[in-house]
Amino acid sequence: MREHRARLAKGTGAGVGKIYFFQAGDAVKIGYTKLGLEARLAQLQPGNPEPLRVLGWIQAPRSRESEIHDLFKDHRLIGEWFRATPELLTALSTITA
Repeated sequence: MREHRARLAKGTGAGVGKIYFFQAGDAVKIGYTKLGLEARLAQLQPGNPEPLRVLGWIQAPRSRESEIHDLFKDHRLIGEWFRATPELLTALSTITA
């Protein structure tokens, strides 16, 4: 978990936004936004049959989103959606703490 935290927490500077982690049932969306989290949640909720809840977020450049996707590629369902496995949820709770 320390490795995940160190790799995900690095990176700041120009073009920094938020990488967010939203859960819907057994899936987690890992995305990037320069909007507020509530605004992004409001955009995504209408197209999702399950309530979305915010697991957390980190401030980081957009490039970090791809790195995080790569870290959890074995959990990928489709696009930016990943299986909400205990391993993934634990890693996310550690890096967003």
